[in-house]
Amino acid sequence: MYAGKKLAERFYAKYFNDTIKENSQVIPIRNEEELIQIAEPKLFRVYGKKEVKWQMPYEIYLISGYWIIEGTFPKEYAGGVVGFIINAENGHIVHIMRGK
Repeated sequence: MYAGKKLAERFYAKYFNDTIKENSQVIPIRNEEELIQIAEPKLFRVYGKKEVKWQMPYEIYLISGYWIIEGTFPKEYAGGVVGFIINAENGHIVHIMRGK
């Protein structure tokens, strides 16, 4: 089931209400392909390649200068998807999450 832009906006808003550490990566991200190239290896490392690939296609949104990338599940599945918030200007991963 696709979570939609509303969920991405809530994810984005939560980031600004939490204390988040940024990594040291400094690469501007201009499009969805670059975002996936940066996010996928990190998602694979954190959650496992099989789990992440099962959550494709990704939902990707650019909100106020931040890329939001989230996995998707089939409609009949109940559970949380994996996701990232990445600063589009400098490539910093500012939040990694997995819903419940």
